[in-house]
Amino acid sequence: MPSKTEKHPDWLARFTAFVALIGVVISYAQYNMDKKVAKLHLDPVVECFLEPDESKGNDIFKFTVRNSGPINAVWLSVDHFQRLFNVKTSGPGQLTTTGVSDLDPPGSNWLYAAELQHMQKVHKKVFSMLRAQEELSNIKKADDLRISDLEDYLDILYFGVTYFRESDGKKYEKRCIFFIDKERVYSERQLQNRQFYPGMMENIEDWIRVLKRLPISATKGG
Repeated sequence: MPSKTEKHPDWLARFTAFVALIGVVISYAQYNMDKKVAKLHLDPVVECFLEPDESKGNDIFKFTVRNSGPINAVWLSVDHFQRLFNVKTSGPGQLTTTGVSDLDPPGSNWLYAAELQHMQKVHKKVFSMLRAQEELSNIKKADDLRISDLEDYLDILYFGVTYFRESDGKKYEKRCIFFIDKERVYSERQLQNRQFYPGMMENIEDWIRVLKRLPISATKGG
């Protein structure tokens, strides 16, 4: 029969292993806590893209929102408004939509995503009034159109993006504005050196201020 002194090393080894296990658990918990604290200082990075959807025709484009940041963005919503701009007169175009599109009309809360994880995307189709008018001009006489020279116009597509940080609910807002002519899509940066740019952006700012004062129901389809 082993003596008490012979059992002591076995008890000590078990106690040492238990203490070591407790240390591992505490270290793991501290590691997770440090990760959570670090995330409080990180930001979701939301980017916007607009590209032609060639499979749908010349007047349909795909608007995409992507979270390129390291953490989730939540409660993402997009307000979308659209108008034409005459680059020669520095004023808004008078053309209205022709009814050839069956897509959701512009307006408040046009696009929504409850959560956008790292590198996740959401997208929605948008309609170019200018390109549609160009298509109509191919089958109608110029006198029948409300725009006589389509080359003088840009289709302005405004997207106001709002989203929140998942960890603490911090709110972020950004605007994405794209411009479409008869040939391509432009970003704000690509048009900054054009002579008409300052007047056009002032026109857009006034337009957006008016829209933001309207009730949501009034901006649907506006």
